[in-house]
Amino acid sequence: MAVGEAAAVVVGSGGAWISRDALRWQPITGQRMDTSRVHAVDVTRHGFIAVGEEWTGDDYEAHAWRISPDGGAWQRDPGGDLTGRSYDTLAHVWGFEDSALAVGTRG
Repeated sequence: MAVGEAAAVVVGSGGAWISRDALRWQPITGQRMDTSRVHAVDVTRHGFIAVGEEWTGDDYEAHAWRISPDGGAWQRDPGGDLTGRSYDTLAHVWGFEDSALAVGTRG
């Protein structure tokens, strides 16, 4: 779970959810968030970042997603080389100011 100024986000193997009041939770969709396994979420100065994996039909690929500070719209983060077979999953993420560090496994 990560808590930002305008929302809280919780992730798990069954998806990701957002709440603006910690009472009502809505599933997060978009950029295949609802069909992927999201393992971790944290917040940076610019918004939330989430990491996990997606089944491509042949293998798992690691992915990172970022959202706007208010939790409005998830987008896949094209940064770095997270496609192909570099990682099978990203399992943890730590946000700090403008940056984030994610670690995962291969094989």
